[in-house]
Amino acid sequence: MEDKLLVIAKNSSPNASPVQLSVVSCQLSVVSSQLSVVSCQLSVVSRGEAFGR
Repeated sequence: MEDKLLVIAKNSSPNASPVQLSVVSCQLSVVSSQLSVVSCQLSVVSRGEAFGR
């Protein structure tokens, strides 16, 4: 997923249209939200293990 974003960022020229920029920023926000969900799940799992001991 991040590799695709890098390719998009490299392919977009300096004078990229606002639509292209908004699409890239939207994809970045989606990726960051996915990462936050994963980190939240990891913290829940680690808490569960702590309670299990």
